[in-house]
Amino acid sequence: MKINILAIFLLLLSVNFLAQDNKGSYKRIENFEPDKTFLNAICGGFDSLYSNLDYGTRNERLAFKEALKSTKKTIQTLATDKYLMKHDLISDYLQGVANRIQLNNPELIKNKVQLFVYRTSVPNAANYGNGVIFFNLDLLSKLNKEEYVAFIICHEIAHEIRKHVLEDIRLSHHLLNDPATKEKFDKLKRQEFNSLSSYEAYITDYIHKKNSKSRINEIQADSIGMVLYHKAGYQNKYAYKAMQLLDSVDTERHTKKIDFEALFSGTDFKFDKSLLKVDDGTEDIGGNYKEKVLPDSLKSHPDCKIRLERMKSLKTGDNAETSEPHVYNDISLLANYEMLEVYKKEPNYSLGLYTTLQMRKLYPEDLYLKASTVDFLYHCYLARERHYFSYVSDLPDKKHCESYNEFLVFLSNLNAGSFKDLMNQYFKKDFGNQINDAYVAYVFVLIKSVEKPKDEIIKTIKDYENNFGKNDYLKQLKIKFDFKN
Repeated sequence: MKINILAIFLLLLSVNFLAQDNKGSYKRIENFEPDKTFLNAICGGFDSLYSNLDYGTRNERLAFKEALKSTKKTIQTLATDKYLMKHDLISDYLQGVANRIQLNNPELIKNKVQLFVYRTSVPNAANYGNGVIFFNLDLLSKLNKEEYVAFIICHEIAHEIRKHVLEDIRLSHHLLNDPATKEKFDKLKRQEFNSLSSYEAYITDYIHKKNSKSRINEIQADSIGMVLYHKAGYQNKYAYKAMQLLDSVDTERHTKKIDFEALFSGTDFKFDKSLLKVDDGTEDIGGNYKEKVLPDSLKSHPDCKIRLERMKSLKTGDNAETSEPHVYNDISLLANYEMLEVYKKEPNYSLGLYTTLQMRKLYPEDLYLKASTVDFLYHCYLARERHYFSYVSDLPDKKHCESYNEFLVFLSNLNAGSFKDLMNQYFKKDFGNQINDAYVAYVFVLIKSVEKPKDEIIKTIKDYENNFGKNDYLKQLKIKFDFKN
């Protein structure tokens, strides 16, 4: 079996990186965005792809032009807004896994794959055509074996081999321009009675036609993916387990119960069990959530259980267990830390605070986690004070785990003053007067800004710059408090 030396080097490097930083404080990954030259080359590939395609009609050509133009714009915008990672520890690791798959599958020589990590809380991976694959950070954080990641990459490479993205563009164009479909829509516009139910039937029919092909493509990608996976030297059982995991990746990674008494009782704030009670008028947690189950026939992907059974019926052979050096757990841990940065940016302060507190159980001395606790509490305070808390916090819902739902009820019962007391309480307990870290000093400026006039805030920001120089935290402070100098 061929081994990707670069991937192993990166793995060992990541182990060393985490071993050093988790003794004191995690240091977030910076400067991860793809450079412009590399990005321009990737986007230029879509122009070449458009030039080399065969088109049935002029309208079909225009449809492809607009679709590929939209894809290019999406990639460029996400990169500019710092949602895409390339040439950092995480994305280089994933690229190493993809390279290993390609090296062991010579037929892929014409299907060069470029892996990007997409910083989002949506647990997914996707093929964008032209060899571009996005592997979402949230999905990565919920997988604890390289083998699971490798199967998902194989699946996306299979979409690339079969040109499913281009096929989907062509199908969408044909469906929207089908004479029978247009005639049906014209009749709908003239219909006077029961038009709503007729529109619903029309849309359902369109979705069924579009997704029926998509479902076939997913089964096909699973099948081809298993062949690639086997040739790359992985064992089938891990592919099966990966498919099982995909059935539950929408739930929270951390599900242990929160010890509210231990975490939220102190001199500034006293925890009270009444804060865990659901407001009157709510049936139960998620009681007002009307769950709608989409028929399997209308889903773009078949049910994971169906896909798993089909995968098991394939005759790909199997590989022996290996003892190759996999330290994927460290990459997964990196992804979990970086997800906290995602929650700050999206923003989802409730899930960010919940995850931070859960991670503190594992790494109680980590300064980054301590500072993140105060950071999230400050922004919860600000959101409550300025009446947009529902925008930055999830609501209790049956789709969440029991522990997170209980935490959401607790947050929903806190007012702005409670959040302010908690952030001050945590800062005093965790740091006192020891402010020697750039991120700790950043959250110190945040809490010192509360109810202070702008000139005092500006002075605090200047003090920060004098002590820690020009860094990204300083840039954030100047933007947040509209400080221009």
